[in-house]
Amino acid sequence: MKAVILCGGMGKRLRPVTIKVPKAMVPIHGKPFLERIIGTLYQCGIRQLIIVTGHLGHQIEEFLQDGDEFDVEITYVNQECINGSASALDLASNLCKSDFLVSSCDVLLPTRHIKSLIEAHHKWKAVATLSLIPLETEQVLSMNTVALASNNRVSAILEKPSVGCVISNVSATSMYIFSNSVFEHLRKVPRSSRNEYEITSAISLMIGQGLPVKYVIADRWLHLSRLGDLKQIERQNSISALN
Repeated sequence: MKAVILCGGMGKRLRPVTIKVPKAMVPIHGKPFLERIIGTLYQCGIRQLIIVTGHLGHQIEEFLQDGDEFDVEITYVNQECINGSASALDLASNLCKSDFLVSSCDVLLPTRHIKSLIEAHHKWKAVATLSLIPLETEQVLSMNTVALASNNRVSAILEKPSVGCVISNVSATSMYIFSNSVFEHLRKVPRSSRNEYEITSAISLMIGQGLPVKYVIADRWLHLSRLGDLKQIERQNSISALN
């Protein structure tokens, strides 16, 4: 299985750190966050990576090069117009001919969870399998809220909900497994309220068509979105807790 890692964003909520360093290259206990993601995917048997770059992407390419040092094969795609995760993922359409994993560059999940996500996706023959995490309401408001149905099925997903529209205190992390049919849905999504094309909008389209969108719940994760996240990760030995 291939993995697409989305690294094109500006990382505005991590400024001033990301003014000179892309979010993917922010060091966590001595290693860039992206290197830690690659190491986790490697433990899951994933050796072929597609990295979508954008803001300061040359730093990522200079560090990883062709991937030989990390025993992986890397193909780079540049997102010239930073207009959302759906547009970023669509740039990899010609490189993904079968089911593949997608991860943002700011989420780290346990190896055992990623393995279970892959196994479940194949077992269920899903078009999409989401990695979910229980959160506090305040965190859900800044991410998304997901409605769960029987048989591990997702029945709705709402990005950046208002207080009165929270479906549940469970959110989708930015790690997914898709069949390559996702690309036809990515191209149909409208701009969101943030004026971006969102992957979650494509997932909503799939759900609306009655396609099998499934989920696996993680018991822990690391999310590098704000300066507070970085300080908390550095303060706690959170990396070891994911092993």
